[in-house]
Amino acid sequence: MQKEQKELVLAYHEAGHAVIAHALGIAVKYVTTLEDASAALTHSATYLARDADHPAQLEAIRKDVIVCLAGPHSQAKHRRPKKKEPDEWKDDIETASGLAARAGLVATGIDLRRLDENFECCLTAYQAEFAADLFQHCSEKARNLVDEHWTAIDTVAKALLSRPVLNGDDIAELIGRSSSRANGKTPDPARFLPDQR
Repeated sequence: MQKEQKELVLAYHEAGHAVIAHALGIAVKYVTTLEDASAALTHSATYLARDADHPAQLEAIRKDVIVCLAGPHSQAKHRRPKKKEPDEWKDDIETASGLAARAGLVATGIDLRRLDENFECCLTAYQAEFAADLFQHCSEKARNLVDEHWTAIDTVAKALLSRPVLNGDDIAELIGRSSSRANGKTPDPARFLPDQR
C-alpha cells in the first residue's frame, strides 16, 4: 500500500474512534495520525465509572468496547481490508476483548477496583460467554454507529489528512460542521488546513 493510501486508511480508522466516542458522550482529548503515534485519546468510561454501581459499570465498559471497535469498522467501511483482521486492528481487538472479559466479571458481582492485570485467565464459563456475547453485541453496535455517523467520520478523516493532530474542540466543531453539511449548509474547511506562516 502506498504511503498516501496508508495515511488515508489510518485517518478513517482514528476518525472512527474519535467520532463514535464523541457520539457516546465520551470526551475526546485529541486524535492524531502522526507516524508511529496514531491514536484517538479519549477518556475511559470504564475508569470514570469505577465507583458506580454494577449496571453503570457495565454500560461504561460497553461504551469503551464500542469505541475500540469503531476504528476497525470505520477503516473497513472506507476500504475493505485484504485480511479479515489486519495487524493494525490487533491492539483494538485485544483491548475490546479485555474490556469484555472485565464486563463478564462485573456481571457476576466482582468489584472493578479489585481486579488485577491477570483477571482474564480466571473467567468461569458463564463469565466467558457473557464476555463473548457483549463483544459481539458491541461490534454490531459499533458497525451501526459508524454507518450512522459516516458523514462526521469522513469529515474528521479528511481534516486529519491536512492537519494530523486535532484536539477535542476541533473534533466537536468538525462533527457540528458535518451535521450542518448534512442539513444543506456549507462549512468553511479553511480552519483545519495547516498554517501557512
